[in-house]
Formats: sequence, C-alpha cells, structure tokens
Amino acid sequence: MDLLDAGGGDGFAIGAGHGALLRYPHVSNLRGEVVARVAASAAGRVELRANSTSGMLLATCPVSPTGALAAFEDVRCPLAQGHGGAEVELVVAVLRDEDGQSGEFLRLDSLRLA
Repeated sequence: MDLLDAGGGDGFAIGAGHGALLRYPHVSNLRGEVVARVAASAAGRVELRANSTSGMLLATCPVSPTGALAAFEDVRCPLAQGHGGAEVELVVAVLRDEDGQSGEFLRLDSLRLA
C-alpha cells in the first residue's frame, strides 16, 4: 500500500525537520514491512505509531545521512506484530538524533507498506 509517493521525476514528496508528522486515518491490515525512500543530511529515524504520537510503536526506520538531500535510498524496517490488525490512525513522525538542531534534514520521496 503506497501511503506517499512523489510520482518519480526530480521532485520529492515532503521535506521535513525534527518532529514533522503525517497522519493516515483508517489504516488496517498492517503486516510485513515499511519501505521509506529517504534522503538525509543528518542521522534520524522515521517512526510509525498507532493512533497518536505516544501510541503503540509499530516500526522504527533508522535513517543515516545519504550525502545530500537529493541522494535518495530505500530504508526497510519490519512492522511490529501484536497490534491485532485492527484499524488505526497511522502516525508517521520524523525525528532527528541530534538535539538542538532545527530545519529540514530529511526528504521523504515515498512511504510504502509491503
């Protein structure tokens, strides 16, 4: 299931700084893995949670710097088991590993549940 897709070309879907959130209501059958296509200027992570920013952690995708905000790589991470497959509001958070830094550090080109 494609949650976000820039549609190819030279663009990207979202540029994000620490704490940026995406929300997808009515997502069910969360199984398998998450594939995030990212470019990053600093280390961080993309977290997927159920229903809120403090809800059950469904996946954590560590992101390493890719060398430039135009150098995209696929990051794969497994979805946690045990959420029962119930419908959730999927909350996607972009978090930077270094405290005190602001501004865009990650670009997300696509986000897919595989």
